Amino acid sequence: MAALLAIVPLGVAALWLRPEAEPLYQGQPLHYWLKGYDPAAGPSSSNPAPGPTRDEADDAVRALGTNAIPDLLRMLVYRQSPLISPLLTIGRRLHIVKSQFSNPCVRNWEAQTAFSELGYKAAGAVPELIQLYDTHPDSSSRTSILFVLDSIGPIAKEAVPVLLRAMTDTNEEVRVNAISALCKIQTDPAHVVPALITYLSDPAPIVRRNTILALSQFGAKAKPAVPALLQLLRDEKYDPARSPDPVAATKGRLNQPK
Repeated sequence: MAALLAIVPLGVAALWLRPEAEPLYQGQPLHYWLKGYDPAAGPSSSNPAPGPTRDEADDAVRALGTNAIPDLLRMLVYRQSPLISPLLTIGRRLHIVKSQFSNPCVRNWEAQTAFSELGYKAAGAVPELIQLYDTHPDSSSRTSILFVLDSIGPIAKEAVPVLLRAMTDTNEEVRVNAISALCKIQTDPAHVVPALITYLSDPAPIVRRNTILALSQFGAKAKPAVPALLQLLRDEKYDPARSPDPVAATKGRLNQPK
């Protein structure tokens, strides 16, 4: 009876953990190809067979196109219950399940990288990305969602209201990615430029840096920001003799998920 009581929940877990049908490319499911985005997924003593390369992962994502989006959205906000790991350990010992522990950070990164490869072709996912942002309050999920909106670019303009709200988040990375996405989308300057001006005085230097870059993308439409930019130069004790090009010093990657 005790053994039965132990096996029943494991059986339920096995059914729950069984992967849903994924789109196939060259006979392999999507998650197989996405391993090409994980630097730690190379050959090892426990898995000597070489996995897909980064280029092969890109080819698979491009070939699958929008068919991959439902799975990528799930991966983007994937969080694993603390009970799953011990359940899987017991299940493997009893030969009930074969699933391995899946690091949420790795799955999030794979999804973000795949969305970056899709770019504007993932535009159809914008409404669901907006909904996911509102239903997943943790900063890690929100940072990932904003990164994807940035990857989609100008065609994601309907997300601007969400991005403006994200700029007020207490998490620095969320603010950075929201500003970067606004920089990429470059629309609605009447609302976006005044909001960006506010963040020229953000306590985080990286937020101020990305705000400068975002304003630069609006060109003449960012003219109202000139007084605040001049004040920022004074506050930063800018010395033209020592640093003749302050804007060049701020250039770099706008988004770099950890």
